Amino acid sequence: MKKQQMTKAELRQIEYEFGEYKQVLPTEVADLMEKSFDLLRPYIEIELPMYEDLKVVLNELVQRKFSWMDAQTGTWWKRWLSEIADKTAKELSVTLTILIYYPDRATNRRDLYDDFEKTVAFYTKPREARRRELPDWTGEKFWEELDDEKRNEMIENLKKDIEEEYEYEKSACDKYNKRRIAFIETIQPILFKYIEAQTEEFDTEMWQHYGLTIGSVFYNYEENCSNLEYAYDTDELTEDPGVNFSTYHRQFCEKYFPTIYPPTQP
Repeated sequence: MKKQQMTKAELRQIEYEFGEYKQVLPTEVADLMEKSFDLLRPYIEIELPMYEDLKVVLNELVQRKFSWMDAQTGTWWKRWLSEIADKTAKELSVTLTILIYYPDRATNRRDLYDDFEKTVAFYTKPREARRRELPDWTGEKFWEELDDEKRNEMIENLKKDIEEEYEYEKSACDKYNKRRIAFIETIQPILFKYIEAQTEEFDTEMWQHYGLTIGSVFYNYEENCSNLEYAYDTDELTEDPGVNFSTYHRQFCEKYFPTIYPPTQP
């Protein structure tokens, strides 16, 4: 039987009963109980319901993303997509709850990165394509040995390659940014439903942590989606592998990239 989570109503009932008997309890016990309620309250009242709501909207988002697969697979594919949505919802709800309600556990987060500001920029700013510059071959022996016609031909071909690379990267960045916007628009109403009041107290650094959290969770979500799609295309899956996606992906990596992912020891 699946264990049921404590509800808000149950927590409040326990707190009420505690209040009724607090005066007759030893001071140490009463203090310990109050600290326990302080720790439990954000978990029960914020993290769990936020997780449940996020799971629903993220499942809808990822199902739409892979709606083209419906005609080619069975229910197992939807189960894998739901697993990605569940994992993303859990990561986001847990990280934000710790960041806002358990600051003692989040204060050293800046120290996790060699360059915090650069990391924040990477996860919070839109992706931008960069056009590769033409190299300067002045003084290079091979360049000096070419006549003007060969040099011009080589430069024109290189310009064409650079422009094709740029257009490809620009298209990829545009698609990534659109998916990122769709992700944020999906989760933001849920987040503000539970933590909007708390965000009014954010200073600049807290907003950076908030943006970093959302950006990194989206990055992981994209990675999971890409891994799933790549595994599907490579293995040409048409039948239920009989395991969850996390297990399948580990087995996939061990099969195709054994030098990077050594097989799990039995």
